[in-house]
Amino acid sequence: VIGFFNFIQKRAPESGLILKDINLEKAVPPEISFNISVLGSYPALKNFLKEVLYKNIRMIKVESISFSEPEEGEFFTFDLRLTARIFSEIIEEGLSGNGAVE
Repeated sequence: VIGFFNFIQKRAPESGLILKDINLEKAVPPEISFNISVLGSYPALKNFLKEVLYKNIRMIKVESISFSEPEEGEFFTFDLRLTARIFSEIIEEGLSGNGAVE
């Protein structure tokens, strides 16, 4: 789980987004559910969804996306609720700190 979160932290800026928050909702093998909040433009979010989530080897489902309209000159705030399917042994390794999910 920790490695997967590190992956998201690394890839969000590469897509042009600023990662504001990421938190685990639940980890019940073979799925983890989590929420992320990012700042950026609509094209950056679209790139993140396409390049990071949909082309990922893990099955990542976007449960919901909400956003707030920015003040003039500011970025949108996007809140995503995601579910990823990963193997239970990987979850256990990630929680114990002995392995990384990449």
